[in-house]
Amino acid sequence: MASGKHSERPYRTTRTQRQAASRDLERTSALAEVAQAVARVGTPEEWGTRVVAAVARATGWSRVFVFRLVDVRAAAKVDTPSHLELLAAHGITPEQETASRQLALEGPSASAQAVSTRAPVVVGRTQLLEGGQDNVRRLGTLSYAVFPLIAREKVFGTLTLLDSQLRVVPDEEVAFLQAVADTLATGLESAELFGEAQAASRAKDDFLSVASHELRTPLTPLKGLTQTLLRQLARARESGAQVDLDRIERYLHTMNGQVDRITHLVNDLLDVSRIRTGRLALRLADVDLVALTATVLERFDTVSDDHVIRFERAVDQLTGHWDAGRLEQVLTNLIANSLKYTPSGGDITVIVRYDETAERSRVAHVLVRDPGIGIPARQIAELFRPFHRLDNAPAEHFAGLGLGLYISHDIVERHSGQIWAESEGPGQGATFHVVLPLNGPGGSE
Repeated sequence: MASGKHSERPYRTTRTQRQAASRDLERTSALAEVAQAVARVGTPEEWGTRVVAAVARATGWSRVFVFRLVDVRAAAKVDTPSHLELLAAHGITPEQETASRQLALEGPSASAQAVSTRAPVVVGRTQLLEGGQDNVRRLGTLSYAVFPLIAREKVFGTLTLLDSQLRVVPDEEVAFLQAVADTLATGLESAELFGEAQAASRAKDDFLSVASHELRTPLTPLKGLTQTLLRQLARARESGAQVDLDRIERYLHTMNGQVDRITHLVNDLLDVSRIRTGRLALRLADVDLVALTATVLERFDTVSDDHVIRFERAVDQLTGHWDAGRLEQVLTNLIANSLKYTPSGGDITVIVRYDETAERSRVAHVLVRDPGIGIPARQIAELFRPFHRLDNAPAEHFAGLGLGLYISHDIVERHSGQIWAESEGPGQGATFHVVLPLNGPGGSE
C-alpha cells in the first residue's frame, strides 16, 4: 500500500528531453511572433523579414526564404511561365539575394515540385522528381524544405529552407513549418484584397495579435518557474541540502498546466489552418454519443468547482457513424464556453436526445444550456466566425482566441449536421444546439 510519502530520488531530465523542451518553446514563441508580424506590420516585404528571422531561430536552418508566386500568364494573358519573387530572406549574402530575386518555375526544382503538387517537399520525406537532386546539389545544399503557401485553394508562394548540412526533419518541425506557411498564405491573401474587403481582412488579422498575446501569457510563468527550479537545484547541489520535492512537484504541476494551455492554443491555430486549406479530415466509426458526452463531463468535474453541470440523457445509448475525437472537441468547446461565460454558482445543463426531422428521419440532438451573460441578438449570426468576440464579453475579462465555435461549426458541418445558438439577449443565458445525422456525413437513418 502506498505510504503517501514522496521518494527521495531527485527528479532528473535527460539532455535530450531538455533540448526537445527548449525546441518546443522556441517553436511556440516563433509561431506567436509570425502571427503578430503578419497581423501588425504593413507590407509582406516588411513582415516577411521578421518571419524568416523567427523561423531561422526556431529551427536552426541556415537559409530561410519567403517567395511570392507571380502568375505572369494570368496577368498578361500570355503563355509565359509563372515565377517566384523573393519577399524576404535570412542567412544569405548580397550576391545570393540578387540571384534569388526571381526563380523560374521550370525544370525539376524542389520549388516547382512544391507549387505544382501543392504539397511540402522535405528532405528525407519527399521523393524529388527526376533531375531534382542535381538541381539541389547545384545550390550547394544537402537539405531542403519547401512549403507551398496555400489559402482558399490558391497558391500564393513558398516558405523555403536550405542547409548545407544533412538534416533530419521531425514531425514536430514539419507541423510548425506548415503552421507558419498557412499564416503566411493568409497574410498574402489579405494583401491581394482591396477596398472594404481589405478592411475586413485587416480586422481579422488584428485578432491574430490576440493569438500572440494568448500564446505569450502562459510562457511568462512557465519561464519564471523553470528559472526558479534551476536555481533551487543549483543551490541544493552546491550545499548538499535535500531538495524540497513537495515544492518541485507543485511547480511541475503548474508548469504542466501552462504547457497544456499552450498546446490547446496551438492546436486551435493548427485546426484553423487545416480548415482554411481543406486538410481537416474525419475518421468515422460507430460512436455512442451518450457515453462520449459522459466522458467529457467527467473531465470537467475535476476542474470546475464553481459550477454544477447536469447531464440529462433521454436515452441510455445513442449510436451514430461519426468522428469521436472531433465530436469530443465540439462538446468540450461548447461546455467550456458555457462555463467561461456563466457566473460562479450557475448550473450548466447538457441534454442528449433523439429528434425526428420533417422527413421523418431520426437525428441526434445535443443541447448545452447556461444562465450566463447571454448573446446580443445582432451577434447571433456572427458567433461562428473566427476570432469573433461578443460586445458584452470584453477581452480583459474573458480571455481566448475566439476560435472554438468556429472550429466546432466546421466539424459539425463536415458531419452534415447543424449547429446554432439561441439567447433572449444580454444577461439571459444561451443554449447551443448540435444536430447530427445518425449515418454520418451525407447520411440519415
